[in-house]
Amino acid sequence: MRLSRKALRTWGRKHPYLGAFIGLVVIATVSTAAWLALSGREPGSVILSGLSNVVVYWLITVVYLRATRKERKELAGKGQLRAFIRYPDSLPGSLSGIWNPGVVSPTEGTLRFQPAVYESLESVGRATNFTVADVSERWTITGKDRKYLPASAGYEAVTLATDKGKVKLAASPESLDLLAVIRPPIGQDDPGAHGH
Repeated sequence: MRLSRKALRTWGRKHPYLGAFIGLVVIATVSTAAWLALSGREPGSVILSGLSNVVVYWLITVVYLRATRKERKELAGKGQLRAFIRYPDSLPGSLSGIWNPGVVSPTEGTLRFQPAVYESLESVGRATNFTVADVSERWTITGKDRKYLPASAGYEAVTLATDKGKVKLAASPESLDLLAVIRPPIGQDDPGAHGH
């Protein structure tokens, strides 16, 4: 089952518009069928309403996907990526223990994390520079690890052994490819099972 989910996510990343459209059609079909069965309204008006909802949500999705792709290209052009970090060894309940959004600028042996407002990437707070000794293999974020991450599925993470301790970094798989400049290839010296 896990392999098929990963394959589906990979396909969805390769075909975001088609994946979003299929998802919207499935949701609209199920909700329209339920509305037809439970509402007692005219079938024509319920079907028309379902179709118009698909069109509206599709347009919203297209605008969002285009903005996300444009932003990812702009950041990649600067050698940066949108990511989330957390310090797994922080005290329980500490804000350092949750995923914090920002922009990461990796260079050979170092990484700069600038905290940012997720939606706009507007900088907030001071940037943190890390000297990176090791980068673990990637793993897909699941279960409780997903808490405080955006709803979209498919984030992967790595654990970084840094001068400031163990740091977990999560991003899209495509964005994590940019970490190769730190110490290519990623995952040669895994600090433990998934670095957990």
